Amino acid sequence: MRIVQTYNLLDFTDAYGPVPFLSVFKTAGDPVQPSSFAYDTQKAVYEAMLEDLDTALQGLKTETAGMNTYDIWCGGDRALWAKVANQLKLRIALRMVKVDPAQAETVARAAISAGVLEDKDILISKGFENEMWLMFNWGDCGANASLVTMLKGFKDPRLKLYFTKNTQPIVKPGAKPLQVPDKDGKMVDKKDDDGFLVYAEEDYLTDPDTGEKLKPGTAYIGIPAGCAIGGKPNQYSNYSGWAGTFSMPQPIMFAAEGWFLRAEAELRWPGIGSEDVKTLYENGIRTSIKNQYAYRKSYAEQGYSEFKQSLPEDWNTLADDATIDAYIAGETVQTDYTDPNTALNGAYNSKALNLLSVKWDSGASKEEQLQRIITQKWIAVFPLSTEAWAEYRRTGYPKLFQVKQNASNGVISTELGPRRLPYSDTEINANTAEYNKGVELLNSEASGGTSGDNAGTRLWWDRADKGNF
Repeated sequence: MRIVQTYNLLDFTDAYGPVPFLSVFKTAGDPVQPSSFAYDTQKAVYEAMLEDLDTALQGLKTETAGMNTYDIWCGGDRALWAKVANQLKLRIALRMVKVDPAQAETVARAAISAGVLEDKDILISKGFENEMWLMFNWGDCGANASLVTMLKGFKDPRLKLYFTKNTQPIVKPGAKPLQVPDKDGKMVDKKDDDGFLVYAEEDYLTDPDTGEKLKPGTAYIGIPAGCAIGGKPNQYSNYSGWAGTFSMPQPIMFAAEGWFLRAEAELRWPGIGSEDVKTLYENGIRTSIKNQYAYRKSYAEQGYSEFKQSLPEDWNTLADDATIDAYIAGETVQTDYTDPNTALNGAYNSKALNLLSVKWDSGASKEEQLQRIITQKWIAVFPLSTEAWAEYRRTGYPKLFQVKQNASNGVISTELGPRRLPYSDTEINANTAEYNKGVELLNSEASGGTSGDNAGTRLWWDRADKGNF
Protein backbone atom coordinates (compact mmCIF):
# COMPACT_ATOMS: atom_id res chain seq x y z
CA MET A 1 0.00 0.00 0.00
CA ARG A 2 2.77 2.44 0.90
CA ILE A 3 4.61 1.78 -2.37
CA VAL A 4 1.49 2.16 -4.51
CA GLN A 5 0.51 5.26 -2.55
CA THR A 6 3.95 6.81 -3.11
CA TYR A 7 3.84 5.96 -6.81
CA ASN A 8 0.58 7.88 -7.20
CA LEU A 9 1.48 10.65 -4.75
CA LEU A 10 4.68 11.40 -6.67
CA ASP A 11 2.67 11.91 -9.87
CA PHE A 12 0.15 13.97 -7.90
CA THR A 13 2.56 16.38 -6.21
CA ASP A 14 4.73 16.67 -9.33
CA ALA A 15 1.65 17.83 -11.23
CA TYR A 16 0.33 20.35 -8.67
CA GLY A 17 3.06 21.12 -6.09
CA PRO A 18 1.85 21.42 -2.45
CA VAL A 19 -1.04 19.03 -1.75
CA PRO A 20 -2.94 17.82 1.35
CA PHE A 21 -1.24 14.68 2.61
CA LEU A 22 -0.05 14.54 6.22
CA SER A 23 -3.25 16.20 7.46
CA VAL A 24 -5.36 13.47 5.85
CA PHE A 25 -3.75 10.80 8.01
CA LYS A 26 -4.04 12.69 11.28
CA THR A 27 -7.74 11.88 11.48
CA ALA A 28 -7.60 8.43 9.91
CA GLY A 29 -10.05 6.16 11.70
CA ASP A 30 -11.93 8.98 13.42
CA PRO A 31 -15.72 8.50 13.20
CA VAL A 32 -16.17 12.11 12.09
CA GLN A 33 -13.89 13.43 9.37
CA PRO A 34 -13.05 17.14 8.95
CA SER A 35 -14.47 19.07 6.03
CA SER A 36 -11.09 20.44 4.94
CA PHE A 37 -7.47 19.37 4.93
CA ALA A 38 -4.30 21.43 5.20
CA TYR A 39 -1.71 21.42 2.42
CA ASP A 40 1.93 20.38 2.86
CA THR A 41 4.86 21.91 1.05
CA GLN A 42 6.20 19.75 -1.73
CA LYS A 43 9.41 19.42 0.26
CA ALA A 44 7.45 17.93 3.17
CA VAL A 45 5.61 15.56 0.84
CA TYR A 46 8.91 14.35 -0.58
CA GLU A 47 10.25 13.68 2.92
CA ALA A 48 7.09 11.75 3.78
CA MET A 49 7.34 9.67 0.61
CA LEU A 50 10.91 8.66 1.36
CA GLU A 51 9.92 7.72 4.91
CA ASP A 52 7.01 5.62 3.62
CA LEU A 53 9.24 3.81 1.14
CA ASP A 54 11.77 2.97 3.84
CA THR A 55 8.95 1.68 6.05
CA ALA A 56 7.63 -0.40 3.16
CA LEU A 57 11.04 -1.86 2.41
CA GLN A 58 11.43 -2.86 6.03
CA GLY A 59 7.96 -4.42 6.00
CA LEU A 60 8.81 -6.48 2.93
CA LYS A 61 11.60 -8.07 4.93
CA THR A 62 9.49 -8.88 8.01
CA GLU A 63 5.91 -9.44 6.79
CA THR A 64 4.89 -13.02 6.07
CA ALA A 65 1.33 -12.70 4.79
CA GLY A 66 0.76 -13.81 1.20
CA MET A 67 -0.02 -11.20 -1.46
CA ASN A 68 -0.28 -13.14 -4.70
CA THR A 69 -4.08 -13.33 -4.97
CA TYR A 70 -4.63 -9.57 -5.08
CA ASP A 71 -1.24 -8.42 -6.37
CA ILE A 72 -1.62 -7.32 -10.00
CA TRP A 73 1.71 -5.45 -9.98
CA CYS A 74 4.28 -8.00 -8.89
CA GLY A 75 2.36 -11.25 -8.38
CA GLY A 76 3.43 -11.56 -4.76
CA ASP A 77 7.15 -11.28 -5.56
CA ARG A 78 8.63 -9.42 -2.57
CA ALA A 79 12.02 -8.97 -4.21
CA LEU A 80 10.34 -7.33 -7.20
CA TRP A 81 8.32 -5.03 -4.91
CA ALA A 82 11.60 -3.98 -3.26
CA LYS A 83 13.05 -3.07 -6.65
CA VAL A 84 9.97 -0.97 -7.45
CA ALA A 85 10.34 0.86 -4.11
CA ASN A 86 14.05 1.47 -4.70
CA GLN A 87 13.42 2.72 -8.22
CA LEU A 88 10.89 5.18 -6.80
CA LYS A 89 13.53 6.30 -4.30
CA LEU A 90 16.02 6.83 -7.12
CA ARG A 91 13.41 8.81 -9.09
CA ILE A 92 12.82 11.01 -6.08
CA ALA A 93 16.53 11.45 -5.43
CA LEU A 94 17.23 12.77 -8.92
CA ARG A 95 14.16 14.96 -8.85
CA MET A 96 15.63 16.64 -5.73
CA VAL A 97 19.10 17.16 -7.17
CA LYS A 98 18.81 20.95 -7.59
CA VAL A 99 17.22 21.64 -4.20
CA ASP A 100 19.03 19.20 -1.90
CA PRO A 101 21.99 17.62 -3.72
CA ALA A 102 23.46 16.13 -0.54
CA GLN A 103 20.30 14.23 0.38
CA ALA A 104 19.77 13.34 -3.28
CA GLU A 105 23.14 11.60 -3.36
CA THR A 106 22.52 9.80 -0.06
CA VAL A 107 19.13 8.50 -1.21
CA ALA A 108 20.49 7.56 -4.63
CA ARG A 109 23.37 5.56 -3.13
CA ALA A 110 21.01 3.59 -0.91
CA ALA A 111 18.59 2.86 -3.77
CA ILE A 112 21.30 1.75 -6.19
CA SER A 113 23.00 -0.38 -3.56
CA ALA A 114 19.70 -2.12 -2.72
CA GLY A 115 18.80 -2.67 -6.38
CA VAL A 116 16.30 -1.30 -8.90
CA LEU A 117 14.56 -2.91 -11.89
CA GLU A 118 16.91 -4.33 -14.51
CA ASP A 119 14.93 -6.67 -16.77
CA LYS A 120 11.27 -7.02 -15.79
CA ASP A 121 8.70 -4.29 -16.48
CA ILE A 122 5.73 -3.79 -14.15
CA LEU A 123 2.56 -4.11 -16.23
CA ILE A 124 -1.10 -4.47 -15.34
CA SER A 125 -2.31 -7.18 -17.69
CA LYS A 126 -5.92 -7.83 -16.72
CA GLY A 127 -7.80 -6.92 -19.87
CA PHE A 128 -8.80 -3.55 -18.44
CA GLU A 129 -9.65 -0.64 -20.71
CA ASN A 130 -6.49 0.91 -22.13
CA GLU A 131 -7.05 4.66 -21.89
CA MET A 132 -4.50 5.57 -24.58
CA TRP A 133 -6.31 3.36 -27.07
CA LEU A 134 -9.57 5.03 -26.05
CA MET A 135 -8.29 8.61 -26.45
CA PHE A 136 -6.73 7.91 -29.84
CA ASN A 137 -9.85 6.22 -31.15
CA TRP A 138 -12.08 9.03 -29.90
CA GLY A 139 -9.86 11.51 -31.73
CA ASP A 140 -8.95 13.33 -28.51
CA CYS A 141 -5.17 13.02 -28.85
CA GLY A 142 -2.51 11.88 -31.26
CA ALA A 143 1.15 11.11 -31.76
CA ASN A 144 3.15 14.22 -30.90
CA ALA A 145 5.32 15.67 -33.65
CA SER A 146 8.33 16.07 -31.34
CA LEU A 147 8.28 12.36 -30.48
CA VAL A 148 7.62 11.14 -34.02
CA THR A 149 10.37 13.27 -35.58
CA MET A 150 12.85 12.08 -32.94
CA LEU A 151 11.95 8.45 -33.54
CA LYS A 152 12.13 8.91 -37.32
CA GLY A 153 15.37 10.86 -37.23
CA PHE A 154 17.11 8.46 -34.84
CA LYS A 155 15.81 5.50 -36.94
CA ASP A 156 14.27 4.17 -33.76
CA PRO A 157 12.55 0.77 -34.08
CA ARG A 158 10.08 1.79 -31.35
CA LEU A 159 8.35 4.17 -33.78
CA LYS A 160 6.65 1.17 -35.39
CA LEU A 161 5.73 -0.31 -32.00
CA TYR A 162 4.25 2.90 -30.61
CA PHE A 163 2.24 4.14 -33.62
CA THR A 164 0.65 3.11 -36.89
CA LYS A 165 0.89 5.11 -40.08
CA ASN A 166 -1.81 7.66 -40.95
CA THR A 167 -5.19 6.10 -40.26
CA GLN A 168 -7.26 7.92 -42.91
CA PRO A 169 -6.69 9.83 -46.17
CA ILE A 170 -5.00 13.20 -45.62
CA VAL A 171 -6.43 15.61 -48.17
CA LYS A 172 -6.62 19.27 -49.04
CA PRO A 173 -8.95 21.34 -46.82
CA GLY A 174 -12.47 21.22 -48.18
CA ALA A 175 -11.80 18.30 -50.53
CA LYS A 176 -14.83 16.12 -51.24
CA PRO A 177 -14.76 12.36 -51.91
CA LEU A 178 -15.40 11.12 -55.40
CA GLN A 179 -19.01 10.19 -56.14
CA VAL A 180 -20.26 6.94 -57.64
CA PRO A 181 -23.78 5.58 -58.23
CA ASP A 182 -25.06 2.94 -55.83
CA LYS A 183 -27.22 -0.01 -56.89
CA ASP A 184 -30.24 2.27 -57.08
CA GLY A 185 -28.46 4.89 -59.15
CA LYS A 186 -28.10 7.33 -56.24
CA MET A 187 -24.76 9.15 -56.10
CA VAL A 188 -22.76 8.27 -52.94
CA ASP A 189 -19.23 8.72 -51.64
CA LYS A 190 -16.77 6.32 -53.23
CA LYS A 191 -14.90 3.94 -50.92
CA ASP A 192 -12.08 1.52 -51.59
CA ASP A 193 -12.05 -2.18 -50.71
CA ASP A 194 -11.01 -1.41 -47.10
CA GLY A 195 -13.84 1.09 -46.61
CA PHE A 196 -11.74 4.28 -46.88
CA LEU A 197 -13.09 7.30 -48.76
CA VAL A 198 -11.52 7.85 -52.18
CA TYR A 199 -10.58 11.30 -53.48
CA ALA A 200 -9.28 12.70 -56.75
CA GLU A 201 -5.52 12.19 -56.98
CA GLU A 202 -4.88 15.94 -56.93
CA ASP A 203 -6.77 16.28 -53.63
CA TYR A 204 -4.44 14.04 -51.62
CA LEU A 205 -1.74 15.87 -49.71
CA THR A 206 1.75 14.41 -49.93
CA ASP A 207 4.27 13.07 -47.43
CA PRO A 208 6.87 15.87 -47.12
CA ASP A 209 9.63 13.25 -46.75
CA THR A 210 8.83 11.07 -49.77
CA GLY A 211 6.40 13.03 -51.92
CA GLU A 212 4.01 10.06 -51.79
CA LYS A 213 0.26 10.69 -51.80
CA LEU A 214 -1.08 10.39 -48.24
CA LYS A 215 -3.58 7.64 -48.75
CA PRO A 216 -4.35 5.54 -45.64
CA GLY A 217 -1.31 3.76 -44.21
CA THR A 218 1.30 5.79 -46.07
CA ALA A 219 3.47 7.54 -43.46
CA TYR A 220 4.20 8.03 -39.76
CA ILE A 221 3.12 11.62 -39.08
CA GLY A 222 2.85 13.42 -35.74
CA ILE A 223 0.65 16.29 -34.62
CA PRO A 224 2.31 19.60 -33.65
CA ALA A 225 1.62 20.61 -30.06
CA GLY A 226 -0.58 23.62 -29.50
CA CYS A 227 -2.20 23.74 -32.93
CA ALA A 228 -5.77 24.88 -33.50
CA ILE A 229 -7.05 21.52 -34.72
CA GLY A 230 -10.72 22.39 -34.34
CA GLY A 231 -13.53 20.06 -33.34
CA LYS A 232 -13.92 16.41 -34.18
CA PRO A 233 -13.58 15.04 -36.76
CA ASN A 234 -10.56 16.97 -37.96
CA GLN A 235 -7.63 16.51 -40.28
CA TYR A 236 -5.14 15.80 -37.51
CA SER A 237 -7.11 12.82 -36.25
CA ASN A 238 -6.15 11.16 -39.54
CA TYR A 239 -2.42 11.25 -38.73
CA SER A 240 -0.58 8.36 -37.02
CA GLY A 241 -2.68 6.13 -34.78
CA TRP A 242 -2.14 4.13 -31.61
CA ALA A 243 -0.47 0.76 -32.26
CA GLY A 244 -2.44 -1.17 -29.69
CA THR A 245 -5.80 -2.48 -28.62
CA PHE A 246 -8.53 -1.99 -26.05
CA SER A 247 -7.07 -4.62 -23.70
CA MET A 248 -3.37 -3.78 -24.11
CA PRO A 249 -1.54 -3.97 -20.73
CA GLN A 250 -1.10 -0.71 -18.82
CA PRO A 251 2.55 -0.04 -17.93
CA ILE A 252 3.32 0.98 -14.34
CA MET A 253 7.12 1.11 -14.34
CA PHE A 254 9.77 0.19 -16.90
CA ALA A 255 13.03 -1.59 -16.17
CA ALA A 256 14.73 0.62 -18.78
CA GLU A 257 14.07 3.63 -16.55
CA GLY A 258 16.15 1.99 -13.81
CA TRP A 259 19.16 1.86 -16.13
CA PHE A 260 18.77 5.51 -17.19
CA LEU A 261 18.34 6.65 -13.57
CA ARG A 262 21.56 4.85 -12.68
CA ALA A 263 23.31 6.36 -15.71
CA GLU A 264 22.45 9.88 -14.56
CA ALA A 265 23.45 9.08 -11.00
CA GLU A 266 26.82 7.76 -12.19
CA LEU A 267 27.28 10.88 -14.31
CA ARG A 268 26.67 13.08 -11.27
CA TRP A 269 28.43 11.00 -8.64
CA PRO A 270 31.13 8.87 -10.29
CA GLY A 271 31.59 5.55 -8.53
CA ILE A 272 28.08 5.48 -7.05
CA GLY A 273 27.59 2.15 -8.81
CA SER A 274 29.72 -0.56 -10.34
CA GLU A 275 29.17 0.23 -14.05
CA ASP A 276 30.18 3.20 -16.18
CA VAL A 277 27.73 5.70 -17.66
CA LYS A 278 28.05 4.41 -21.24
CA THR A 279 27.22 0.84 -20.22
CA LEU A 280 24.23 1.92 -18.15
CA TYR A 281 22.96 4.17 -20.96
CA GLU A 282 23.25 1.47 -23.59
CA ASN A 283 21.67 -1.15 -21.31
CA GLY A 284 18.72 1.20 -20.89
CA ILE A 285 18.22 1.43 -24.65
CA ARG A 286 18.63 -2.30 -25.15
CA THR A 287 16.22 -3.16 -22.33
CA SER A 288 13.62 -0.69 -23.58
CA ILE A 289 13.56 -1.95 -27.16
CA LYS A 290 13.49 -5.63 -26.18
CA ASN A 291 10.83 -5.17 -23.50
CA GLN A 292 8.62 -2.85 -25.53
CA TYR A 293 8.71 -5.35 -28.39
CA ALA A 294 7.98 -8.30 -26.12
CA TYR A 295 4.85 -6.83 -24.58
CA ARG A 296 3.58 -4.60 -27.39
CA LYS A 297 4.14 -6.84 -30.42
CA SER A 298 0.91 -8.85 -30.49
CA TYR A 299 -1.24 -5.88 -29.47
CA ALA A 300 0.40 -3.60 -32.01
CA GLU A 301 -0.26 -6.19 -34.71
CA GLN A 302 -3.96 -5.98 -33.86
CA GLY A 303 -3.71 -2.17 -33.98
CA TYR A 304 -2.27 -2.23 -37.50
CA SER A 305 -4.96 -4.70 -38.52
CA GLU A 306 -7.68 -2.47 -37.09
CA PHE A 307 -6.57 0.32 -39.43
CA LYS A 308 -6.20 -2.08 -42.40
CA GLN A 309 -2.44 -1.56 -42.51
CA SER A 310 0.27 -4.08 -43.36
CA LEU A 311 2.95 -4.69 -40.77
CA PRO A 312 6.34 -3.07 -41.44
CA GLU A 313 8.66 -5.29 -43.49
CA ASP A 314 11.19 -5.48 -40.65
CA TRP A 315 8.52 -6.26 -38.04
CA ASN A 316 10.06 -9.55 -36.91
CA THR A 317 13.55 -8.10 -36.48
CA LEU A 318 12.77 -4.83 -34.65
CA ALA A 319 14.30 -6.10 -31.40
CA ASP A 320 17.08 -8.25 -32.81
CA ASP A 321 20.54 -7.64 -31.39
CA ALA A 322 21.78 -6.43 -34.77
CA THR A 323 18.95 -3.89 -35.01
CA ILE A 324 19.60 -2.62 -31.50
CA ASP A 325 23.36 -2.49 -32.03
CA ALA A 326 22.86 -0.40 -35.16
CA TYR A 327 20.53 1.94 -33.28
CA ILE A 328 22.97 2.38 -30.39
CA ALA A 329 25.72 3.21 -32.89
CA GLY A 330 23.45 5.58 -34.81
CA GLU A 331 24.74 9.03 -35.73
CA THR A 332 21.57 10.50 -37.22
CA VAL A 333 19.52 13.19 -35.46
CA GLN A 334 15.92 14.35 -35.17
CA THR A 335 14.22 15.34 -38.42
CA ASP A 336 12.50 18.65 -39.11
CA TYR A 337 8.71 18.71 -38.84
CA THR A 338 6.90 19.69 -42.02
CA ASP A 339 3.12 19.74 -41.87
CA PRO A 340 1.61 18.10 -44.97
CA ASN A 341 -1.17 20.71 -45.01
CA THR A 342 0.39 23.18 -47.46
CA ALA A 343 -2.65 25.45 -47.14
CA LEU A 344 -1.27 26.56 -43.77
CA ASN A 345 1.89 27.88 -45.45
CA GLY A 346 4.22 26.21 -42.96
CA ALA A 347 2.54 27.69 -39.88
CA TYR A 348 3.18 24.50 -37.91
CA ASN A 349 6.57 23.62 -39.33
CA SER A 350 9.51 23.33 -36.92
CA LYS A 351 13.24 22.83 -37.35
CA ALA A 352 14.84 19.91 -35.54
CA LEU A 353 16.08 20.75 -32.03
CA ASN A 354 17.67 17.51 -30.80
CA LEU A 355 20.92 17.49 -32.72
CA LEU A 356 22.81 14.92 -30.64
CA SER A 357 22.76 11.40 -32.06
CA VAL A 358 22.05 8.22 -30.10
CA LYS A 359 25.69 7.11 -30.19
CA TRP A 360 27.38 7.69 -26.84
CA ASP A 361 30.26 10.18 -26.72
CA SER A 362 32.47 9.75 -23.67
CA GLY A 363 34.30 12.96 -24.55
CA ALA A 364 31.16 15.09 -24.60
CA SER A 365 30.38 17.57 -21.84
CA LYS A 366 28.31 16.45 -18.86
CA GLU A 367 25.44 18.54 -20.19
CA GLU A 368 25.48 16.75 -23.54
CA GLN A 369 25.77 13.36 -21.87
CA LEU A 370 22.77 14.21 -19.68
CA GLN A 371 20.83 15.29 -22.77
CA ARG A 372 21.41 11.89 -24.36
CA ILE A 373 20.39 10.04 -21.19
CA ILE A 374 17.19 12.01 -20.61
CA THR A 375 16.20 11.95 -24.29
CA GLN A 376 16.43 8.16 -24.35
CA LYS A 377 14.64 7.90 -20.99
CA TRP A 378 11.86 10.15 -22.31
CA ILE A 379 11.40 7.84 -25.30
CA ALA A 380 11.63 4.69 -23.16
CA VAL A 381 8.97 5.62 -20.59
CA PHE A 382 6.29 6.17 -23.26
CA PRO A 383 3.35 6.37 -22.61
CA LEU A 384 3.97 7.33 -18.94
CA SER A 385 3.53 11.01 -19.74
CA THR A 386 3.57 12.40 -16.20
CA GLU A 387 7.06 10.98 -15.62
CA ALA A 388 8.25 12.20 -19.02
CA TRP A 389 6.87 15.69 -18.30
CA ALA A 390 8.53 15.86 -14.88
CA GLU A 391 11.94 14.95 -16.29
CA TYR A 392 11.53 17.47 -19.11
CA ARG A 393 10.75 20.22 -16.60
CA ARG A 394 13.66 19.21 -14.38
CA THR A 395 16.32 19.00 -17.09
CA GLY A 396 14.99 20.77 -20.18
CA TYR A 397 15.45 17.57 -22.22
CA PRO A 398 14.58 16.49 -24.76
CA LYS A 399 14.06 19.78 -26.53
CA LEU A 400 10.43 20.03 -27.64
CA PHE A 401 8.86 21.99 -30.48
CA GLN A 402 7.24 25.17 -29.21
CA VAL A 403 3.46 25.50 -29.38
CA LYS A 404 2.20 27.58 -32.27
CA GLN A 405 -0.80 29.03 -30.44
CA ASN A 406 -0.28 30.08 -26.84
CA ALA A 407 -3.71 30.88 -25.40
CA SER A 408 -2.49 31.50 -21.83
CA ASN A 409 -2.29 35.31 -22.14
CA GLY A 410 1.35 35.22 -21.08
CA VAL A 411 0.86 33.02 -18.01
CA ILE A 412 2.74 30.11 -19.63
CA SER A 413 6.05 30.63 -21.40
CA THR A 414 5.89 29.57 -25.04
CA GLU A 415 9.53 28.52 -24.79
CA LEU A 416 9.25 26.53 -21.53
CA GLY A 417 5.69 25.21 -21.66
CA PRO A 418 3.45 24.45 -18.65
CA ARG A 419 5.25 23.87 -15.34
CA ARG A 420 2.31 22.50 -13.31
CA LEU A 421 -1.46 21.97 -13.32
CA PRO A 422 -3.75 24.50 -11.59
CA TYR A 423 -5.81 23.13 -8.69
CA SER A 424 -9.33 22.00 -9.54
CA ASP A 425 -12.43 24.14 -9.09
CA THR A 426 -13.76 21.51 -6.70
CA GLU A 427 -10.78 22.00 -4.41
CA ILE A 428 -11.00 25.78 -4.65
CA ASN A 429 -14.69 25.74 -3.70
CA ALA A 430 -14.74 22.93 -1.13
CA ASN A 431 -11.44 23.53 0.69
CA THR A 432 -11.13 27.27 0.17
CA ALA A 433 -9.23 28.38 3.28
CA GLU A 434 -6.67 25.61 3.05
CA TYR A 435 -6.44 26.05 -0.71
CA ASN A 436 -5.45 29.69 -0.19
CA LYS A 437 -2.76 28.62 2.28
CA GLY A 438 -1.64 25.99 -0.21
CA VAL A 439 -1.13 28.64 -2.87
CA GLU A 440 1.02 30.57 -0.36
CA LEU A 441 3.12 27.42 0.11
CA LEU A 442 3.38 27.06 -3.67
CA ASN A 443 4.62 30.64 -3.96
CA SER A 444 7.13 30.13 -1.15
CA GLU A 445 8.77 27.25 -3.02
CA ALA A 446 8.57 28.72 -6.54
CA SER A 447 11.41 30.31 -8.47
CA GLY A 448 11.60 32.27 -11.69
CA GLY A 449 9.34 35.20 -10.93
CA THR A 450 5.99 33.57 -11.79
CA SER A 451 3.67 32.79 -8.89
CA GLY A 452 0.08 31.88 -8.09
CA ASP A 453 -2.20 28.99 -8.94
CA ASN A 454 -1.49 28.85 -12.65
CA ALA A 455 0.34 26.60 -15.08
CA GLY A 456 3.36 28.88 -15.35
CA THR A 457 4.46 28.62 -11.68
CA ARG A 458 7.45 26.37 -11.04
CA LEU A 459 7.44 23.62 -8.43
CA TRP A 460 9.90 23.25 -5.54
CA TRP A 461 12.40 21.12 -7.48
CA ASP A 462 11.99 23.00 -10.79
CA ARG A 463 14.56 25.71 -10.17
CA ALA A 464 14.89 28.63 -12.57
CA ASP A 465 18.04 29.79 -10.81
CA LYS A 466 20.06 26.55 -11.14
CA GLY A 467 21.41 24.62 -14.08
CA ASN A 468 21.72 20.88 -14.38
CA PHE A 469 25.28 20.90 -13.01
